[in-house]
Amino acid sequence: MNLPKILIVEDEALTATDLKETLQEAGYLITGIARTSQEAVALATSNPPELVLVDIELRGSPLDGISTAQELLQLYRMPVIFLTQYDDRLLFRRAKEILPAAYLPKPYTTDTLLLQVELAWHNFRHTTHLPQDHPLPDRVFLRTKKGFEKVYKQDIVYLEADGVCSDLYLMDKSDRLTLSLGLSYLESYLPDAYFFRLSRSYLINLQHVEKLDTHYVYLKGCEKESLSIPQDNKKELMRRLNVIRGGKDSPR
Repeated sequence: MNLPKILIVEDEALTATDLKETLQEAGYLITGIARTSQEAVALATSNPPELVLVDIELRGSPLDGISTAQELLQLYRMPVIFLTQYDDRLLFRRAKEILPAAYLPKPYTTDTLLLQVELAWHNFRHTTHLPQDHPLPDRVFLRTKKGFEKVYKQDIVYLEADGVCSDLYLMDKSDRLTLSLGLSYLESYLPDAYFFRLSRSYLINLQHVEKLDTHYVYLKGCEKESLSIPQDNKKELMRRLNVIRGGKDSPR
């Protein structure tokens, strides 16, 4: 499973450090620790997270954790996990309004924390929540130096991870779009029926696959001559492409 980048919003230094160390040991990338709502928005803007852990009280901040989470969700669609050490029904009712992925009481155990984070990310990636005003299904608008540019999903050939950013390659365009968004985050906006996570670095559009052989897949309009197929993903790729095995020249 591809692990999300996580932002921690917690005013207690010891708790924040414990969260960071526990999650890092489990393989997660921490984009930062914020103690106030302003710090949370600033960190999220400069390095977009894919999941956020928020202390629900957030003492010393202009906004509490619930309002801070609402601010962050205005920027990005992502799962929110609230942490609290109080059994406050009023806060709980307010928190429910933004549909958090989990509500984690303090003190928490390491196993419970990791389980809730894994479950939140799994559900976010595999469950489609359609709002009442359905978004346009065939396109996305991506922030570039020119503003928000319209991109049709069918025109995306592949995406390549570049650190905390991603490069997007389109049909019939030599210039790539460099986006300040992680590959896993972008993947959540693209339909599973057509896009395939070839590796940690590449997400490909199966509609643009021209051919494949034992070690490589070739994409129409691909800037690179070929992309290497990881052996542990090869079987699933062939299944998704409806490869009919047979004959001595078939990929194995």
